[in-house]
Amino acid sequence: MRKIILAAVLLSPIFGDALVHAETPVPARQLGRDALNGKWDLVVTPEEGNAKEFKDVLTFKGMVLTSQARAKLGMESGPYEENTRIGGVGGFDCTIKSKTNQGTDKWSGFVGAGEMQGNLEYTKPDGTVIHYSFKGTRQ
Repeated sequence: MRKIILAAVLLSPIFGDALVHAETPVPARQLGRDALNGKWDLVVTPEEGNAKEFKDVLTFKGMVLTSQARAKLGMESGPYEENTRIGGVGGFDCTIKSKTNQGTDKWSGFVGAGEMQGNLEYTKPDGTVIHYSFKGTRQ
């Protein structure tokens, strides 16, 4: 343990705080900004199977995520968990259930420099899982 601390102290003038804090999650509210707040235009692409690519708008407001495209299929809005890493990269996770028994969406991703990317895992009522990836930009 002493060797690790000594190495961090010796190398910190070279790498600065990035060496010690690069992977330390910090709540977004603690940094005084919400990296996700607002609307994001996405292209959501299936990773396998016969599912189709679609465009979506994700809205993050008041710690609630809403997917416009998925809402049309009966998916509700839902609370998301957020963390922001030093350097302004925000991450999120959200699980949303269908109000019409169409299954469950699990969204996860991150945002930095006005761009967002991540994954959507859709679990159908019969247990079949469809994996999507998404990329987008802030409106």
